[in-house]
Amino acid sequence: MQHNSNIIGRLFASFADLEQGSVSAKGTLKARGTIPPKVLERLDSYDDVLAKQRALASSLCEHINKGNWDEVTR
Repeated sequence: MQHNSNIIGRLFASFADLEQGSVSAKGTLKARGTIPPKVLERLDSYDDVLAKQRALASSLCEHINKGNWDEVTR
């Protein structure tokens, strides 16, 4: 199970890295002044995808902890 913990830990760490990158990009763009709406829409869509991926990973963790391997493999 230790191997699974490492993988899950790295997965959530990558989410945190991506989230920080998005926050940083938005901050940098806002500091420059005018931001094209399409760029903000794209960054917002990345945030939505990241939230969905985080929710799926959390669900995966729940299934792993419960030993529900059919759902894990699905």
